[in-house]
Order: sequence, then C-alpha cells, then structure tokens
Amino acid sequence: MVPNFIASPFPGLALTNILGKGAAALILSFPHHIVFKGPLKYRVQDDWSEKTVSQATTSQGQAEWCMENEKAVYAKLAIKPHRNLLKALLVVDEGIFLPRIDSTLEAYTMSWGLGYPEESTSTKHQWITQIAAGAAWLEALGFVHNDIRPGNVLIDRAKNARLADFGESGAPGQLHVAWLDQYGIGNCIWVLFHKRTGERDPGRLPHDWQDPKTLDLPPIGHGPTSLIERCFRIQFPSLQHLHQHVLTELDPQPSTSSLTAIRISLFTFVADILDSITHWIATQRCRGLYARLRQERGELGASRWMFAVWGVD
Repeated sequence: MVPNFIASPFPGLALTNILGKGAAALILSFPHHIVFKGPLKYRVQDDWSEKTVSQATTSQGQAEWCMENEKAVYAKLAIKPHRNLLKALLVVDEGIFLPRIDSTLEAYTMSWGLGYPEESTSTKHQWITQIAAGAAWLEALGFVHNDIRPGNVLIDRAKNARLADFGESGAPGQLHVAWLDQYGIGNCIWVLFHKRTGERDPGRLPHDWQDPKTLDLPPIGHGPTSLIERCFRIQFPSLQHLHQHVLTELDPQPSTSSLTAIRISLFTFVADILDSITHWIATQRCRGLYARLRQERGELGASRWMFAVWGVD
C-alpha cells in the first residue's frame, strides 16, 4: 500500500492542475486542450516503513518502464501516424504532452445505462472498424497494445475512435500479447452491444491464461456474434487479418458511385490536412508552455511536492 505523496514534475503547478491519476501515470491539465502525462514519482516520508519504501520504489520503477514504452510508440507514430491512434504533441524528458480528448468508449456505454440516447448501429460499427484499424496499424509498426479496453479508446468531438495509453505496449515476440489485443477488441465489441443487457462483462484475461479453450466466457447472445466469438477465441492469425474481417463484415459504408467515392476520399484528405494543422498549432503551444515550466523550475529551485487527494492505492 503506497500513500499518494506524488512529486510534481514542475514546481509551478498546483493540485488544480491534476486531471487524473492512473496506476502508473499522473495526468495534468493545461489550457488549450493540452494535457501532460508523466510517470508517478513518490515523495518518501520519514515515517514510512521499509516495506512501504520498497513498494514505492517498485511502483515508481514500473511507472518509468511504462512511460518509456509510450515514448517508443509515439516516436514511431510521429513518423507514421494513423488517424485512429492518439498522436503526441511533444515528448520531453519529464513525460508526454498530448491533446485532450474528453470522452471514452467506456464513458459512452456507461451513459447509455443512465438513460442517455444510445448511438446508432452504424456508429458502433464505425468505432469497431476504427479500433481494429488502429490496432492493425500498431501491429504493422512492430507493437501490440496489450491493454485495449473501453477506457483506453478515446472518442473525439467528431465521434471518431482513437486508441490511447500505450504504457503496456511491446513487441509481439517479447510479450506474446497479440492474443490479448484480439480479446480486448472483442471485449470492446461486447460492451458496445451487450453492456446494458445485464450479462457478465468478460473483462480482462487472467494473467495465467494460456489456452483460449479454457476461458470461462459469458453468454454472447445476439449482435455481431461471430466476430465477438472469434475475438474471444483468438481465431485470427493477426490483427491485420482481424481488421480485414471487420471491414468485410461491418463496413458501415454502403456501395457508392465513383463520384461519391471521390468525394469521400477528398473529404478525408481535407480532414487529415486540418487535423495536421491543428496538431502543429498545439505542438507550438506545447513548446512555449514547456519552456515556461522549465523557466519556473529554474527560478523556484527544487520541485515542490503535491499531496494527491485519492488516499491510498
């Protein structure tokens, strides 16, 4: 149990800058829809036991490992980006500046259970296609995500899905987790179509899981049953095969004329250009923000400490 005495990466910040905290990262909020993600670092207290200090050291080491994983993925995405994978604004020694996207697939599906209007089947199919496309692109770059779940699928204002949180990512040969990504995509599909039915959420795979045949899976019921079943049973040889199957089975675009197809391609091209311009502007803002934060650190000296209000891990 590690008390949350968390070190601020920049001394000029306050508790009001904290947007959230994960198992390995602290998320800070700034103006212009910019967030900063950095590894958790703890302030060791004089009254901590040797065991608590050891736990804090282990937790901090894990957080730094996750941050290096994320930086490796974002370095690749800076060269070969994909519209369904979150792209970093600026990677620095202390962590990563990212665009702020306020909603997630998890938030959407939870809101449906509270009585908010549910998205159309075509929008759900679009999100499934985009999740699969992002995972397949990541695989082509030599990575697997290893933590695909509704909370790590961001939904932007245009209602496009983007995979984020690459802290547990790695190479398939290293971690043997391509299976986990298939299962994770299946879980996202299950949540989209079955979250409100009262059926048991399959959740994440157990750490000691080896054989898909041994899984205690919930009833799948109706919906895109075959796709969920195949993802849960890890029946695709790769994520790129899964993506191609999704395009065949769930492609939300109807058959169109050549003229309409050209218009769609042109619209996508323009949208990508506008997204690149927005990203460039945000990156310049991040550079100015980072310069100011470093200047404050030089003026104020040693980093202050923040006490996070979440109690104990």
